[in-house]
Amino acid sequence: MAAHLARDASASQSSVAIRNLLHEILVDSRDDPEAAGIVAEVSQLIVHLQPQTLSSIVRAEAEERRRNEFLTECAARLSIEAAVRLSWAVAAASDRSYPASVRGVVKKLAQRTISLAGSVSGGEVEQLMREQLRRQYSAWMKPKRGTLGGFEPIVNRLERRPAGRATPDGDRVVETALECDALGGAVWLALQEVVEEGGTPRVIEFIKNAPADSMTAAAIMKRVGTPNELRELLRREPLDGAAVDALLRGMGLAAANVMLEELVESTQRLTRRYLMERLARFGPEIRPLVEGRLKDQRWFVQRNMLALLRNAKCPADLGLGTKFMQHKDARVRREASLWCLETPATRNESMSLALADRDAAVMRPALQAARSHLPPPAVPVLAKRVLDSDFPPQFRVLAINLIGRSGSVLALEALLHFAQGGKTLLGKPRLASKSQEMLAAVGSLARSWSRERRASGLLAQAAKSRDREIQAALKSAAEAAA
Repeated sequence: MAAHLARDASASQSSVAIRNLLHEILVDSRDDPEAAGIVAEVSQLIVHLQPQTLSSIVRAEAEERRRNEFLTECAARLSIEAAVRLSWAVAAASDRSYPASVRGVVKKLAQRTISLAGSVSGGEVEQLMREQLRRQYSAWMKPKRGTLGGFEPIVNRLERRPAGRATPDGDRVVETALECDALGGAVWLALQEVVEEGGTPRVIEFIKNAPADSMTAAAIMKRVGTPNELRELLRREPLDGAAVDALLRGMGLAAANVMLEELVESTQRLTRRYLMERLARFGPEIRPLVEGRLKDQRWFVQRNMLALLRNAKCPADLGLGTKFMQHKDARVRREASLWCLETPATRNESMSLALADRDAAVMRPALQAARSHLPPPAVPVLAKRVLDSDFPPQFRVLAINLIGRSGSVLALEALLHFAQGGKTLLGKPRLASKSQEMLAAVGSLARSWSRERRASGLLAQAAKSRDREIQAALKSAAEAAA
């Protein structure tokens, strides 16, 4: 039927006759449940009719009551696509201006409504769309000129805009697109206008409030997320971390070089801390960029890059780690040590290097790591180092306990050094003056070398002592050995 009516209409049949037929189908059959199929065909007819033909059909009804009745049924019963197509004809029939930009927005809304059909929210959306179209029909067919159903302020501003301008308010269009998570040609044109007018910071502010999973936000940030914009944000004081986070959404790893550059050059501790944390989120894929920066000879750059490799969970490289564990600056050596100690493949070798270091800050993390396991190659290193006069005194007791637990004969000389205080007149070994180091050494000898000739004489002297701390050390060693 739709094809037949379309052919008749295109052959210049009476618009009044077609208008009466449509009125009969839509209005007179509104209570007939079996008329749904016919209405669907009428919808197809309206979609295929030429715009001028459809406008002449709308004009054919002079009586306002019948015209409003007909248009009300059109809004309520036609398909959304047909009802929107009819709105163009109503606008033309009433000599109203319908700017292309407004038409584009309405078409997008119609497409969204159609896509939601059948969903939980689709029914509500469709009813809102039909009600808006009904109001448009009614407003545009009134005798008063210049009415656009509430769209007048937008349309007037649109028509005053220069050719090629997308919106009356680019900011509003971009913000609305982010709220609705919708994109289109008008949005891109509006975005271009905002950016050209220096409004990128405003766009970033909009994106800060967009949902984290917004596809529109990510797409827009790919357009405005330039290295220069990122650099400008990072240099602004105070740092707006939320704005930078919004910009980073669309940039990905492409932002890393700018961030590394600012990490190197920034004088603001807060900015450097922020950059370290955000760069670490890239994970091991950032490694090539970071290692490239290690060529910079400034100590603080090398320290920060090594710390970043560790925070980004990049496995340590023994060659690179060893190189920087021999650096002249202890702060660089410490970061290299921390990095290598956290990687199982480089842990043993790096521990030996760190325990031999002359700086307490480098030794501390190695001694802490040795509490869980002191590798055999590191035992003679620590046993020799603990005897040095410049060994940090605050670590000496811990070091004695560590080598004592190892059970290695390579630790024996160091333990005897702290436990023995010379010999008596008869040539027997004498205990050293009581100290925490002496108690730790006696306990270690009792635990692992009780049958060793040189240790047994000292332990015999300790057993005769009435000092409670010495007796406690021997008791603790016996319990550990049991």
